[in-house]
Amino acid sequence: MPTNNSSSSSFAIDALNSLSLQGDIRSPLEINAPRSISSFAIASGGTFTDNASSNFAGVLSNPFDDARVYANGAVTLNGIPTFSGFGNGLTLGPTGTLQNVSAAIAGSLKLGTVAQAIAIDIPSYSLPTIGTVDRTIDVSQFALNGAADVAGAFGGFGTIKWTGGSLSLPAATVLKNLTIVVENGDVNFNGDRHLLENVRLVVLNGSVNLGDVQGQNLSVYAARSIHMNQGARFSGRSFLGTQNGDVIFNGATSTIEAKDYVKVIAHGDEVTPNFRTGY
Repeated sequence: MPTNNSSSSSFAIDALNSLSLQGDIRSPLEINAPRSISSFAIASGGTFTDNASSNFAGVLSNPFDDARVYANGAVTLNGIPTFSGFGNGLTLGPTGTLQNVSAAIAGSLKLGTVAQAIAIDIPSYSLPTIGTVDRTIDVSQFALNGAADVAGAFGGFGTIKWTGGSLSLPAATVLKNLTIVVENGDVNFNGDRHLLENVRLVVLNGSVNLGDVQGQNLSVYAARSIHMNQGARFSGRSFLGTQNGDVIFNGATSTIEAKDYVKVIAHGDEVTPNFRTGY
């Protein structure tokens, strides 16, 4: 489900939905100018910027793991990204332009154009159903100085509401099969070795810094922005969504299974994909 922000200075992407790519087998093999938005894994009705020499091609010999890109505004490539070699890896709409392309890829870039802008629906941002809160914790109740403190505060509870301020999680935090609702404040993952499996993180009035999180089936809902470090990795089916903020995607997926994806929806100024490995 590719996404879009219609502002000419905005980004919107569905970072990984390879199911959509497989839905039309001809797209990567036979069609140079895709006919619908479902042919793209990343779609922007405005600008698109890559800052990290991202790999949008996955395994170079496999056309079905490619993340094909569409933009109808200025496209800036600050590096040497790798695009699909099957069909057009990058397609521009009628008002799309290339602002910066390295000579290293200018000759090999398969660029497509379409005469009419492709319609892109913006998925709405909606909070998940929380259900019964099993435990409410005020920030003053626990000093989360280490992994053992986190296990004591969050272990064994299905849904936890965190109140009274921001939630700062120390290195080596492990959270599994859990919903955490942060009422006011930000969420920060400090240090490294954070493991989140089957976790929903709902931040009602703040931002999230995921650090170098290792997430499996991780869903993050933030009122403001979502950022992460280059070491962040996602597997399974994950979701990142903001109500009124940016998503800076510096991480990558750790699997290339067709059933796995990261879905990104930003209702702020931009989504910036800085994919280090994978896509």
